[in-house]
Amino acid sequence: MKSWHGEATVGLDFYAIGHEAIYMGSESNEGEGKDIAKNLSEGITPAKAMPKDTETLLLTTITRVSADSARYEITVTNKSGKEENDETMQFSGQDSFDDAYGHLKSSLGENFEECEDNYSIPRASYGSLWALTIFGFLTWLFYSLGDSLAVEGDELRGKKAKFLVSVVDTLGQTGVAIIGGSLMLITAIYLVSRIRNPPAYKVLHTGKYKASGPVRVTFNYAILALVWFFLVRAFI
Repeated sequence: MKSWHGEATVGLDFYAIGHEAIYMGSESNEGEGKDIAKNLSEGITPAKAMPKDTETLLLTTITRVSADSARYEITVTNKSGKEENDETMQFSGQDSFDDAYGHLKSSLGENFEECEDNYSIPRASYGSLWALTIFGFLTWLFYSLGDSLAVEGDELRGKKAKFLVSVVDTLGQTGVAIIGGSLMLITAIYLVSRIRNPPAYKVLHTGKYKASGPVRVTFNYAILALVWFFLVRAFI
């Protein structure tokens, strides 16, 4: 059993990898978090040392592990019944990331094959561009609805969906612009980070693993371009 910890948004995150399971937990209280880290380093089992809401993933349920060396993240895909779920472990640096990945690879054994999947810039940018498109469209939609409400008032309220009207009534156009602009800014920052440092994955898998090739990426961008075309026509 080996364990690691790193800084979370609030408090500390904890990960422990044994021969049968992965344990993932967090503690918002920094003092208690340090005690947990100390107990784990002294060999106390996760069941006793880690928080009560710690998540346990049996190694026998894992179907894929994707380790992003550009961001020190390890994403574990596990199967529960017919559903597959992803859980991500975020490490503080290269050493702890490499150590955890190596230990997990050893624990999973020879049934898992290893391959590399290095993203191109277009492939790394695709998801963020979709998010920018959606946030931009929704911001424009709600902001424009605010203009319509100001002009047509109660007559428009009876025609439009109650949810849309309630959002504009609650936030106002200024609130819509601030929230929408903030979401777009965060997405843009994330997009820049993906462009500057595209994901570089080491993948452990049991079945066939096929990365998205140039043809698939081109097809995805063709769909996105088509969406942009119709949105531009709607704006004009």
